[in-house]
Amino acid sequence: MAVMKTDCIIIGAGFAGLACARSLEAAGRSVTLLEARDRVGGRSDSDTLGSRRVDVGGQWVGATHERLIELLDRAGLATHPQFDAGRAVLHLSGRRSEYAGLIPRISPLALVDMQQALWRISRLTAKARSAGDDPRGLARLDEQTLATWLRRNTVSRQTRDVFAIAARGVLGVEPAQVSLRTFVEYCARNGSLESLIATTGGAQDRVVDGSMHRLAEWLAGQLAASPILNAPVTRVVQHDTGVEVFADGRCWSAERVVITVPVGLRGKIDFEPGLPGPMAQASQRLPAGSIIKCHVAYDRPFWREAGLSGEALSASLPFSPVFDHSDPAGNHYSLVGFVAGDAALEYSARPAAVRRQAVIDSLVTFFGNEAATPTAYLEKDWLTDPWSVGCYVGVAAAGYYSRTRPYIARPVGRLHWAGTETAEFGLGYIEGAIRSGERAAREIAEQ
Repeated sequence: MAVMKTDCIIIGAGFAGLACARSLEAAGRSVTLLEARDRVGGRSDSDTLGSRRVDVGGQWVGATHERLIELLDRAGLATHPQFDAGRAVLHLSGRRSEYAGLIPRISPLALVDMQQALWRISRLTAKARSAGDDPRGLARLDEQTLATWLRRNTVSRQTRDVFAIAARGVLGVEPAQVSLRTFVEYCARNGSLESLIATTGGAQDRVVDGSMHRLAEWLAGQLAASPILNAPVTRVVQHDTGVEVFADGRCWSAERVVITVPVGLRGKIDFEPGLPGPMAQASQRLPAGSIIKCHVAYDRPFWREAGLSGEALSASLPFSPVFDHSDPAGNHYSLVGFVAGDAALEYSARPAAVRRQAVIDSLVTFFGNEAATPTAYLEKDWLTDPWSVGCYVGVAAAGYYSRTRPYIARPVGRLHWAGTETAEFGLGYIEGAIRSGERAAREIAEQ
């Protein structure tokens, strides 16, 4: 078998791999970028809704996503604010209500209870943010789930339901499936819980005109060597003098290799010699959240006409959260949202027609009978994507954040690691993926 030589090999052409390749080429290194899929972008992808291109993967630009904003500017890709003018809808305990602002309208007792819970989470988040590399005092947070903490620290079912909505929305899991430390660290690595769930000024601040996936395509087009697609890596052999990578019956050799695949999928690659125990276990202990992303188009924005923003939340309906995703030029009107957590697992196993009807039924409950007759429907079930097996990020259950997080980005000889799971900031977002790729490139440059 002929061996193709290069300075660096990058496994995975998502935003982490593309950003890493861009940085390495700028430093004068030759790069071979291998991608299992038939496209670049990783967990960023696009498809057609009617006659409009929309994102079926990562799409939002956060207000603090500085590296992503800089790359969008360099690519000449315009953005527009996430529409949020008007009242939002909350479906809780079988009742529908409307509210303005960040905090839903709930009973006075539940409101006080939730404000206290938010204050406590804010304190824990600040502690996690300041701990840095000295996480002592946070270990106990890894001994309990978010659900356990909520039972011990809240008195209102409505408060617990709102936190369940947040856990599904930002992580794609149920509160019982995520450790309190994982939840708090996720908030800390994105600023705060309030930032994570906010539109204007938050993590869902802006949307790219024509789809975020255009940026991935632009980045790939800027590279000296085009990414090699349809090349799933099956084996990585590390020697004293270099690394060999095997994919699709071919072999490449390099001084350094960067692996950017989701942590939970690292186990699909045969590493020789094997990875250290804690790192090998991380691939088994960080499954991705459960997400199905859905777009629903209409001939007019009837929700806006009723004074609603298009934002909708529910603790019991399968389709939540929901946002307005209409064309700012006024040519296309649509809503976008997620079937998340246990609901995604349930509906992923059901026929597509059943999923579609469940989404539409949810929208009818939120916005009325006009939502029953969409002009187009589009979904992406990330659970069935073999190179992601879920979104948005790997999530540690109780007891495993402390055991896995210190190892997932630590170099192993000539192997380096990137991907949004490894990010210090922007964890779970495209911002985190970009930063992680650039960080891996700096590690190599410093060798």
